[in-house]
Amino acid sequence: MQPKLLLSLGMFLTTAMAARAQVFTQGFEEEQPADTTIVGWYQYINTQTGDVRELTSDDAHSGTQSLHFFNSADVAGNNWQRAIKFRNLPIEENTAYRLSFYLKGSNTYTVDGKSQRCSARFALMQGVENADAPFVATDGTSTYVSDISRFNEGDYEHYTGFFYYGTKAAEQAYYASQHPDAAPLEEKYFATLNVYNPGDFYIDDVQLVKTNIAGATFKNDYCRIDFGFDTNIKSLVEKYGEGGTLLLPNDCVTLTQNGEPQDVLSVELRSDGYMYIFLESSTMEDGDKVTIAFKNPSGDYQLKYQGAKVPNYELVPDFTEEAAWYDGGMSDDIFSWQYVTPSVKQADPEDGSFDLPLDTKHFTVVFNKDVEASALEATLGSQKLTVEPSEGYASSFTLTPTAALTAGEYTLTLDKVYPRVRLSDDVFGTYKFDLTFGSSAADPNDTAYVVMKDSISETVTNSQQGEGFIPYGWNIYSANNKLEQGSKAGSGPRPFKFADGGDFVGGLYIRTTDPDNGWAEYGSTEGYELPLESGKKYQISYNVAAWKNAPYVKFELIDANGTSVVTRIDAAKPNLNGSKNAIVGSTAVSFTYRPTDSGNYIMKWSPVANADGGGGAWLEVILGNVKVTYIPNQSGIVEKKLLATALDNAKTVLANNSAVRYAGPDQTALQTAIAKYDGQSSTAPSWYRNAAAELDAAAKAMQEHRTLCDTYDPLVSKAQGVLDGVEDKYKAYKQYDGHVAYDELLATINTYSGQVLTDNDSLKTAINILNESMRYMATAKRVVDALTQSIQSGYNTLKMLTTPSAALTASVNSVLTDDATVKQAVRDELTTALYRALSDPANTVFSEKLDTTTLETYVDSLDMSVFLENPEFYFLCNPDGSNSSEATVNLDNVAQTLPGWTMTAGTGWSEAISYHYPWAWFADKDTWKYTTVNKSNPAANGSVADWGREMTLTQHVTGLPAGTYELVLGVGDRNSDNESAPKCFVKYTTAAGTDSVAVKIIPGSNDAVDGDAATIIKNLVITDGNLDLAVINQQEGRPLVNYVRLYMKGAADEFNYTTGIKTVDNSDANVVKTAFYGVDGRQLNSPTKGVVIVKQTLSNGKTRTSKVVVR
Repeated sequence: MQPKLLLSLGMFLTTAMAARAQVFTQGFEEEQPADTTIVGWYQYINTQTGDVRELTSDDAHSGTQSLHFFNSADVAGNNWQRAIKFRNLPIEENTAYRLSFYLKGSNTYTVDGKSQRCSARFALMQGVENADAPFVATDGTSTYVSDISRFNEGDYEHYTGFFYYGTKAAEQAYYASQHPDAAPLEEKYFATLNVYNPGDFYIDDVQLVKTNIAGATFKNDYCRIDFGFDTNIKSLVEKYGEGGTLLLPNDCVTLTQNGEPQDVLSVELRSDGYMYIFLESSTMEDGDKVTIAFKNPSGDYQLKYQGAKVPNYELVPDFTEEAAWYDGGMSDDIFSWQYVTPSVKQADPEDGSFDLPLDTKHFTVVFNKDVEASALEATLGSQKLTVEPSEGYASSFTLTPTAALTAGEYTLTLDKVYPRVRLSDDVFGTYKFDLTFGSSAADPNDTAYVVMKDSISETVTNSQQGEGFIPYGWNIYSANNKLEQGSKAGSGPRPFKFADGGDFVGGLYIRTTDPDNGWAEYGSTEGYELPLESGKKYQISYNVAAWKNAPYVKFELIDANGTSVVTRIDAAKPNLNGSKNAIVGSTAVSFTYRPTDSGNYIMKWSPVANADGGGGAWLEVILGNVKVTYIPNQSGIVEKKLLATALDNAKTVLANNSAVRYAGPDQTALQTAIAKYDGQSSTAPSWYRNAAAELDAAAKAMQEHRTLCDTYDPLVSKAQGVLDGVEDKYKAYKQYDGHVAYDELLATINTYSGQVLTDNDSLKTAINILNESMRYMATAKRVVDALTQSIQSGYNTLKMLTTPSAALTASVNSVLTDDATVKQAVRDELTTALYRALSDPANTVFSEKLDTTTLETYVDSLDMSVFLENPEFYFLCNPDGSNSSEATVNLDNVAQTLPGWTMTAGTGWSEAISYHYPWAWFADKDTWKYTTVNKSNPAANGSVADWGREMTLTQHVTGLPAGTYELVLGVGDRNSDNESAPKCFVKYTTAAGTDSVAVKIIPGSNDAVDGDAATIIKNLVITDGNLDLAVINQQEGRPLVNYVRLYMKGAADEFNYTTGIKTVDNSDANVVKTAFYGVDGRQLNSPTKGVVIVKQTLSNGKTRTSKVVVR
């Protein structure tokens, strides 16, 4: 149809939904009446030129009409534009609402030839146009706004958002925090749907209801409940559940289908945060009317809200007659926990047990859920075992041999393991345990060896390979694309490096973006096969953790024929939440396998959604510690060797740390562990592993305790040495004992001097405090040096000319800041010394000199930067002590954060000008580094960085001694496009006039501008003491400014340094009279040898006086 703009509005309708829950519904079936006060009256806001809004019968979700929402391609749109807003909503305090609608339309649009994804936003809001706010959460800062980033171009999609209105006072407080000068929000409420990008869209069946849940959806035999707010469901499942599921009592829900109550098979909380209701026999289809009631259980399984976006009450409320809707996108692979095959929770003897007595009478097995006893079959080798109980359902069973046992290896097999509710007769569990009865002699030639080692950690810690390098022998598949060995990935699935001290350092990040499209495998690459021999036993071990959320990992061992001979699924724990900190408590998997066929095998790991192996999108796991070891035929030899090694190590550690200085709980614990296991044995492999782990942990704790003692013991002396070093090393020019860092370090030394600490926590605290105090002292030195650098440079220049006064030396040696009084005192003495030196006709200040080492001549220049304010560009923290590093320049406080300089800014990006601290400036030999300016580090040298904004940086300099100067500025333009047409300049003004020069181009640099890159202005003659400086940037420039330095290169030819008065320029007048005077003031008849004062009278009536030396 041709688009047309309908100026009339559709009519508001109601449905048969329960009146107490429904706020409004709009199906766009008729034009709405002219009454603008009705609930849900809608209007179009911020419609753009070329947009069309019309009711149409072309494409309706239900009924006969929908809203055609056409957006012109002329305007890309922002998220506040192109809205339909439903007004006059009767919103109540402390109430939750669900806004839902059906929408279909364009998924992408094109701007400037580039395809973009369409987006939309919807929310409930309070206020009026241009003075409104979304509903705020109970934390006072988060808001309820829902975004859409995917549309269906062919079929309607159902979208829902869950919103909570707390109190009017909270809403007003939030609005005031965002708009402090605005009037309070009006108590008017509306729903907004902003479909703001170009495209052709249809909207239908908009509905707002009061409800306690975000929604209920169904498909097949299950219904999923979304409680909307963050709840404790995940933590309940983690604490009380099994396999990512926690069963609730069935009577906590009631479900009706087309008006008929249905029998519930199970009510389950799952680790994805939802509640699931499974039906016993019925299935639900599109078009069914399904309603649900829920009563929150009491006790340990009670559901509670938690987090920021939650109501003002804690308990999840009950609800009744909540309508559910069909969602065809829900998975077909979700089944009730009741159908899940039981797994073995505990077995005695356990799998892998050895040295078992031949007179073993029975075995016990405990499952994680009830098993159908009459179907359970148990065999030991070829011998059938009796099973008790033999009828009904039970989780614990006793298995008894019917014949005598002989020495050797046996396989205990549990077959036909059915749950209470069978999914199918063909779906059951089979479990096998390897057990060895009697003892066997060891074969000295049959020893354990590693078939495949952990190459992941080796790779990430290899400086030539590192994080992201795909280890040799491995292939990672992502979205069905293969990342081959030897390649390096910078994003997506790849090896990660984790912090030391955890279960493993190197881990493979594996993920799915769609179900079953991501995995990792080893053994499929030529040259890195995994050969296993028939009849031999191998131990396969690895660790898994969740990168995010709560996925599982499916492992498959695949033989040469492509058959999975071993399959297992384990929960990936813990959830790392995307952190690369040390991994502690990861899921450790270890099992043995004896191949029936020799050949090359492949190991494969795939992220899966649950213990059943269901697929899912964005399942992210970490795999590490992968190892395959050959196990000798003598059962238990690996475990016994493990314990023997741990005992030997523990005894060695104890012997090395037996000194009285290391006595304490850790030493006692190590002694106890050794006594506990030395000379002991067991038939259970886990006993040996646990014993070795306990011994290793005790030995590690002992070594860590010694490390703490050895670290602390010399630290007080080291701190005193730092203090003494500060006093001695810098006493010649600076004292720090007036600085708070000095006082803090001294107090810390006094606290710990003579203290022998033995408690680990006390040792850690002391080490931290002592190191921090020393670090603070080192930082204080840097801060003081930055602040006083200008004063010190002026003082050093003064020493080139004369010996400074004792008073000035004392002031300079004790100054801790850029003290104006001390600085002026340096300037005054420097000016006096300079003029005194230059007034001597025989002075050699700027004479050519000879370097006796190089035999090269040179001319001194005097660093006069002390007459500038803040020439090295030190920055101060903000007045409130907050960080100003890498922060956008606040033009209102430049004088406070960049003293001595004035900055103005014009056209350009508002965030373009920042304070920048090149990292290279802060690398210290002792690794104490800082790159920030804050309360702890209140000053640092840096630079002003501008990225394309008009800027002028100025300083007016006064009191400069007369002379010929060279001005050196650390300023450069990082935009190489400006090479031919400069955009950044240095402007300078003296009594002789104003001039400017373009700064040099320094492409891409973010470091200090120095050396050949600096801008140099020569032959500046200054006799009146004044110099105006300006760094000027036009919008296209990208300057970096980090210092300004001023050097005197020679005297001013026309300046009388004796009187300090500029010689009057009378070059156009004639001399009419000349008189000579001695230094005592007596007039002479003619010049005599020595110093003579010459007074000349000019034709213009003025006089000119000069002092000459007659030889």
